[in-house]
Amino acid sequence: MTFMSTLPPNGRASVLTACITSLLVASSAASAVRPVPTGQEPSAKDISIASNILPSAFENRDDMPEGRPSISTKGSFFRWSSTQPNKLMLVVAKVSFLRSANSYCRLVTLSSGLHNPKLIAVPSQANYDDCARASKPIYADLNGDEIEDVAYEVDVRSNRYPEDATVPVIYLSDGAAEGGYCYAAELSNSVEPKDLSNVKALRSRAQNEAERLGRGVLQCKRP
Repeated sequence: MTFMSTLPPNGRASVLTACITSLLVASSAASAVRPVPTGQEPSAKDISIASNILPSAFENRDDMPEGRPSISTKGSFFRWSSTQPNKLMLVVAKVSFLRSANSYCRLVTLSSGLHNPKLIAVPSQANYDDCARASKPIYADLNGDEIEDVAYEVDVRSNRYPEDATVPVIYLSDGAAEGGYCYAAELSNSVEPKDLSNVKALRSRAQNEAERLGRGVLQCKRP
């Protein structure tokens, strides 16, 4: 004789309902914490088109050297921000300039038609002019708008140690910002390189920082 067989019919129904509810809640919770990619990989043709117009985002800027910019294809990464018609091409590009020792690793966005490249603004202290390397970016929706945000590390010269320093860089999507993204200074300064090891680790740290510092850490700051 089983436990269920000893219960009256209405008791069995209650137990079954409770079991099913528990399973649904567990399944929902698992889905909630499972990273779901919202962007997509671009085609080789898209990357080629974007690469050809990418240098124009770095020309004639007061915060960078004069001269023709040169984009390192090996040090650059491309991705569509979402699958929606108004998606943006995201490019983490490493750029250098003729007759200059400076090099930068910055985020550029292009429209869905692969026009109008925009270099996403950063404060002067985050405009590292000695970027030796940008890590492969992590794309994850951190602010809950169903558009992927961008996080990566840059290796730059350290003022304290002989070896390069590894610095996290995070950009958040924001339709009201020029280029559709903003540099998340507070969040970038709060995370550590180990938090950029994978999507799950980054989302967990971002959520912890939002609970500690407030939801404003996941929002673009207006000047």
